[in-house]
Amino acid sequence: MMVSRTDAVVVTHWRTQMLLKHYGLRLPFWLIDSNQWELQLDDRKLKFCFTPYAHFPGAFTTFDTESGIMFSSDLFGGLMDEFSLYAKDESYLEAMKPFHQHYIPSNEILRHAIDQIAAYPIEMIAPQHGSIIPIELVSAMINGLREVECGLYLMLKDSSNFGKERG
Repeated sequence: MMVSRTDAVVVTHWRTQMLLKHYGLRLPFWLIDSNQWELQLDDRKLKFCFTPYAHFPGAFTTFDTESGIMFSSDLFGGLMDEFSLYAKDESYLEAMKPFHQHYIPSNEILRHAIDQIAAYPIEMIAPQHGSIIPIELVSAMINGLREVECGLYLMLKDSSNFGKERG
């Protein structure tokens, strides 16, 4: 077993659990949707924000109420030629666009997720891909990402034959 802690659990959404259980994990699941979307720890509370289809049906973000950090999963991720731990300025939006354009199914899904996240008092955004977004860039990145066309819309825009490929 890779995990030696006896108190370890997998914190996830039921939609993700349905797939993870096939990996043969011998850890219990703690489902965020069955626990009021919050996990109280000894020194802090984690709040979970459901962001379905951004880009997975069971996607969610995790907000640490103590530090104000939004662990945003795939949202706010960026693709860059040269990695930087922290986003330096508003140009980071250009690094975020390609990832979201290719992996988020539609702008409506992206906007829904962004609107859910924007309701939190965010001090910093920590995506699992890309750079950490400091407080001074949070508002600009939220507002900029809302306007990104992505997924199906880009396919429709690029092809007048969309959906006719099956011949």
